[in-house]
Amino acid sequence: MSHLNLDQSQIDRARDAALEDGFLFGGVRYDCDDLSVQRITGAAVLGILNPAFTTPWITFDNSVVVLTASDLAGLGAAAAGHVATQLFKARELKDDVLAATTAEQVAAINW
Repeated sequence: MSHLNLDQSQIDRARDAALEDGFLFGGVRYDCDDLSVQRITGAAVLGILNPAFTTPWITFDNSVVVLTASDLAGLGAAAAGHVATQLFKARELKDDVLAATTAEQVAAINW
């Protein structure tokens, strides 16, 4: 069975779009593509190494904010949470597809 003709890559595309929509931290939207998450992680490490660390940061809408070491730790945690949420949502939906036994069940699966 082809799992009733649902292309699971549709779920992957929805997951990727949700990640690319960014995430909110402190009421501000931040980018969440792979490179942005790497940059957030690196800056958070700098903040761990130097609690007095501050840095300007470009947000999703290209505004500039200044983040402290504490802010960067929170930003890193928020990014990790957003990524995990999207990944596990996609996994759950794929499991739903695999468990579906009718085309109607598959059609009811939405991001």
